[in-house]
Amino acid sequence: MATELTPRQRVFLNEIFSAAAAAVSDKISRWTGHSFTVQFLDIGYAPLSGIAEAAGGSDLYSVATLLPVQSTVQGYVLFILPELSAQVFVDLVFNRTIGESQAWGEAEQSVIIETGNILGSTFMNILARAIGKPIATSTPLFLIDYTGSIIQQVVMEHALMGDEAMLARTRFSKDDLDFEEYFFFIPAPGFLAAVDACLDARESGAGR
Repeated sequence: MATELTPRQRVFLNEIFSAAAAAVSDKISRWTGHSFTVQFLDIGYAPLSGIAEAAGGSDLYSVATLLPVQSTVQGYVLFILPELSAQVFVDLVFNRTIGESQAWGEAEQSVIIETGNILGSTFMNILARAIGKPIATSTPLFLIDYTGSIIQQVVMEHALMGDEAMLARTRFSKDDLDFEEYFFFIPAPGFLAAVDACLDARESGAGR
């Protein structure tokens, strides 16, 4: 069963994701040269065993980036998007005709890696400032497989981090195009306790 966020945890995380959405929209737009709006939707927690279905289904062929998170807060950021949507996104970035990208060469992979890196590092930087603790991210990895297989790889290699993931459906919008992706943060145990400690300190300071 997934952890049910308390009202104050939900408010706190919504604030983090809202700030991250604005920052990521700006960074992605400047990096690609195209005006994108990024939104994080349906924020919550889910068991690792259920996140493949939350990301569109186990049998959906997808690409992903896996971004290790270190320092005080540890875990992994996983960014997943359906392969067909990813190919259209790559075409836009390279100013190609839609449908031109077919293979995942080094250049195409780099687009997905950098997108995941911008998403993950921006979210973590904003989270670090909010909780007052240092957080660092490492080099992201590119993955391509069925969504269920991608999740299985992550769970097998990183299960010690915990058995749940924070998730947000992610929407990239440009003109009349919408790209649906999925952002997961798999934190080490104790993450929500750290959030509560931060909120307790805020409330204690406000009450003085």
